[in-house]
Amino acid sequence: MDNEPEAVFKLRESGSYWMDVEGQIIAMHPDMSRYLGTNPAGTLLWKALNDGATRQDLASVLVEEFGIENDRALADVDAYLTSLRENDLLDPG
Repeated sequence: MDNEPEAVFKLRESGSYWMDVEGQIIAMHPDMSRYLGTNPAGTLLWKALNDGATRQDLASVLVEEFGIENDRALADVDAYLTSLRENDLLDPG
């Protein structure tokens, strides 16, 4: 059994700006040349990541809100985290 704590993911604080506009997150990319937006699931995940959350915490948010299976939620979380990493929006620490 693995007793290692699960990684906590958090949004990048420096160089980015975001706001909730009618339930959709609008974020300014750190390079200031483009804006990014979220769908309803992305908005829930974004808000959870603002405070810091584990992969399972994020999946649980999706399971609770949308009634999907945990395995599906984890796959969706992985895709979302990959997108945030590719856009340099996750705290590297």
